[in-house]
Amino acid sequence: MNVLFVCTGNTCRSPMAEKILQKKAKENQIDLQVKSAGIAAFEGQPASKHARQVMKDYGMDDRHQTRRVSKELLEWADLILTMTEGHKSVLIDQYPEFAEKVYTLKEYTHRIEGNREWEKLNEIYQRIEEKKERFLIQHQKEMDELENRYQMLQQEMKEIEAKLQQYQQLLQKEIETELKEIEQLRKSMPSYDIDDPFGGDLDIYRKTAKEIEEAIDKWVQFLIAKSINKEGE
Repeated sequence: MNVLFVCTGNTCRSPMAEKILQKKAKENQIDLQVKSAGIAAFEGQPASKHARQVMKDYGMDDRHQTRRVSKELLEWADLILTMTEGHKSVLIDQYPEFAEKVYTLKEYTHRIEGNREWEKLNEIYQRIEEKKERFLIQHQKEMDELENRYQMLQQEMKEIEAKLQQYQQLLQKEIETELKEIEQLRKSMPSYDIDDPFGGDLDIYRKTAKEIEEAIDKWVQFLIAKSINKEGE
């Protein structure tokens, strides 16, 4: 049996798993061929310093050269064991043809132990599939009719949107002259905004305060003139 361990860079987890399984297989006279690879590995690198130390602690050869996951490796493997769900997802997304032999290491361990939760999960999935099949047999005709109506309504909505857009374009053309006149008038009018000084230096804040003061002064002068005129009446 050919076993492939997969992690990210093939410098830590998967090479340690490779060495450990090789050691266990040899000690128990199990015929296994074991390799490891990484989904984002740089070819030909050694294992990490601490991974090599672990290998030595187990009494194993710490020599290792990283390799990237390839279609050839996945074809070679009878069983592919990843370190995480993320690694599993990436492999299945990129190589869906090998999905049936890809598991996380812990997931596969649970399966071969006859884990009751795993069996229960499979039973539930099976019930779901059976119910879906019965439901579709019962309601497929109505669902197909609704789907056809939905498609027709979508097409009708597109036609309505196109007509509305045509009317909007016609209206825009009708008022085009007036809009240009408004634009010209706005350009000739003074700006009524007072700039926000936020984020500026002290000079910017002083400039804004001066701008506010000038506007207030004009208003005050208007009020004074109005009061004088009222007294003179």
